[in-house]
Amino acid sequence: MATNYTLYNEKSISNSCAEDSEEDAVKYLNCPDNFRPFNEGLTELLENSGFTGNTSDIDALADYLISKLDAIHSAITPQTIYSWFSAEHRPKIEPGSRERMYEICFALHLPIEKVKWFFNHVYYDRAFNCHTCEEAIYYYCFLYHLDYNAAKDLIQTVKTSSPSEDFADTENNINYTTFVQNQAEDCSSTEEFLHFLIENKNAFDTWNQSAISQINAMLGEITGSEDTKPFLKKLKITLKTLVANGGTLKDTDITDINQCGLLIQEIYADACDSSEPIHAYMNELLTKRNVFASSFILDRILTTMTGFSKDCEVPYIIKNNFPSKKTLSDILSESKNGTLKLYDSIRKVLILLNFYIYWCNIRLHPSEAENCDSATLFEIYRDEADYLLESCGYQPLFAGNPYDWLFLKASKNEDPLFFFRNCMGEILD
Repeated sequence: MATNYTLYNEKSISNSCAEDSEEDAVKYLNCPDNFRPFNEGLTELLENSGFTGNTSDIDALADYLISKLDAIHSAITPQTIYSWFSAEHRPKIEPGSRERMYEICFALHLPIEKVKWFFNHVYYDRAFNCHTCEEAIYYYCFLYHLDYNAAKDLIQTVKTSSPSEDFADTENNINYTTFVQNQAEDCSSTEEFLHFLIENKNAFDTWNQSAISQINAMLGEITGSEDTKPFLKKLKITLKTLVANGGTLKDTDITDINQCGLLIQEIYADACDSSEPIHAYMNELLTKRNVFASSFILDRILTTMTGFSKDCEVPYIIKNNFPSKKTLSDILSESKNGTLKLYDSIRKVLILLNFYIYWCNIRLHPSEAENCDSATLFEIYRDEADYLLESCGYQPLFAGNPYDWLFLKASKNEDPLFFFRNCMGEILD
């Protein structure tokens, strides 16, 4: 069993070699000893927060946490807490559970760095979405060691107050969660921070806009622009005709293939490497398919458009909010994207699309990477992925998270896309 999960999982990636198989990777993912379970993380948190009893005594651990939560009048039931420590259940990664996680942190009087560790390394979700008023206040309170009651009072004050009519709203300047964090850090008093929150209430009505913008841009790179539709329509007709009547593709038939999105370019590259005639290979994949649809995108990248079934043998952290047609639709829905709190879903989609774009471009344009060895390409991938996530307010790739580990592991392989898709096949089978 791992004792330091972060180092253990980083080492498992660093030690990757060409002989590693997809089956080995899936076995590693499914081994419960390889990733920190919630009950172990929660126990470690208590150890660092004053618990001096036997860490093998579930009753003692639960009673200690219950007493701390009772002191702040938390509504978390003793049955729930016992189920966490017994590993019978773990909290779901969803908006309702986030409040419970903050209650635990307040009850244990955690410093802000330990709150971030608990969310990122144990609960596996984003800490402090400061584009919501409540979590901006939580950030401020942990920063300045204010208790849970103080946080609730501040939230109530903001909710019941209105901005002054002549105040210049700074909504257009609030693009990242870090902007609000900087305000919290720079304010000289609680009253000054409260004033900032009240006067900018309208700016807290939407969030995740940076992430949504990035997702839309990446989808555009993957599918191509609307301008390619006439070419694709003509190409489909040509492919169908060739399959029905014989013949081969002419250079003029594929002149604009490089103007298409990465998916079409990759399909053409696959067709060129296939033992089948190029037109037959492409026709089979493209006939009656809308290449701009979420279902086509996910089916090509993941080999599935529905995600994993509940009984699929893969860690909960991976299959929960795993990119699917539904989650992608929810994220992109005009009626939801302003207030969507499914941070885990959004982060997973960002990681998936970025992974595909980076490694697909490497495959399609090998000459551009010929001066880089595999280690350098991996480091560039990781740096770019981390920058993308952090610019959208999310934590960087973390090898201790099973979902992240899968992409990091695949990126260490000689053919990351092939390895990743084969892993998906192993999991789905």
